[in-house]
Amino acid sequence: MIKRFIHIFFQPHAVFITALIWLFIILLNSIRLNLHFLDPFNNGLKDYELTDIASSRFRDPEDIMLREDIVLINSGKPDRVRLQQMIERLQSFEPAVIGIDILFEGDKNPDSDTLLAKAFAQKKNIVLATRLTDYNQEKDVFEVDNNLNPLFLENAAALGYVNFISKDLRTVRLVSPQEKTDQGIAEAFAVQITNQYSPQAVQDLKKRNKAVERINYRTPQDRFITYDYTQVIDSTFDLSYIKNKIILLGFLGVDDWSIPVKDRFFTPLNADYTGKTLPDMYGLVIHANIITMILDRTYIYDVPAWMGRLIEILFCYFNVIFIHWIYRKFPEPFHGITRGVQILEFILVFLLISVLFHYFDIRLDFATGIFALVLIYDFVMIYESLIVNRFKWLQRLT
Repeated sequence: MIKRFIHIFFQPHAVFITALIWLFIILLNSIRLNLHFLDPFNNGLKDYELTDIASSRFRDPEDIMLREDIVLINSGKPDRVRLQQMIERLQSFEPAVIGIDILFEGDKNPDSDTLLAKAFAQKKNIVLATRLTDYNQEKDVFEVDNNLNPLFLENAAALGYVNFISKDLRTVRLVSPQEKTDQGIAEAFAVQITNQYSPQAVQDLKKRNKAVERINYRTPQDRFITYDYTQVIDSTFDLSYIKNKIILLGFLGVDDWSIPVKDRFFTPLNADYTGKTLPDMYGLVIHANIITMILDRTYIYDVPAWMGRLIEILFCYFNVIFIHWIYRKFPEPFHGITRGVQILEFILVFLLISVLFHYFDIRLDFATGIFALVLIYDFVMIYESLIVNRFKWLQRLT
């Protein structure tokens, strides 16, 4: 029984072909191509992951529960007088914490600045936004933006950086809970807000001991209770709902038709997951999703790199055995059978990756395995038509 198992699953030719495929992949990966004729393809797919389809298409909006503990407030294009009015009215309804995703840089009007600072100091539950700037590679620290008005910082409960881990025009997938800075350890805006609301949730986050977390986008903007600044400053409008809630105050657009690019980002929830033209989510909503993930402990678990690579190699190896067997047994219809098998496997792999991500929050990076599957047909042909015939010792392998 054991001998038969070894005979079926350990085949020297398959080992050799698999090794050739992976050597080719490693070589190709080590060469950074920047060819002009590939630009349209690269621009459309370079920031695309299979799990984006699961995020944007598999979740029915009707099945997403309305988030009751986080309230978004659109600040519009605020001035400090209006913000002071908004903060004072919000505080009168006793929210648990107010996170303000606005950078208060420099002095404006001394009188309005003083009044706004007093509004911040009312209950010491205000989290303000800052920004990490230049990274000092030698010291391995960031610099903190020092242009923020110190009057506001003194009267806030906490300060959190709003930077996302993303290059320009790239999808925001990751958040770093904390970073080393020239002023000590700084924490992310969403982490500081969550800490004011649920310190235990933040402790559980820190126990994971991960430098970055992959953001689990579960809630689009329309699944959060949202108020406009005009409602907040309207003394007749009832805001009693916000009591003991997390309030996130920031820019959510000026009107329905305008989609300003500023403070909007690409996310995996973008319905146009290839060939994206406009960012789909405001920064404030991304912070809300990060807070949701921390509170609910719905973290995404990445399959370890070594395990993923082992799965990809085994996947490639067993496909080589199968496709090589097809080549030997059915030489005439080999091409059609192989391509049909590959298409079927693409579908099955996609479904597996989507199910793991959608139902279990497990992310399996299988891009290299799929690429290997594409190459198997050609490498079996190359091996049989060029390599085996030139080396007699390969012909003696069984």
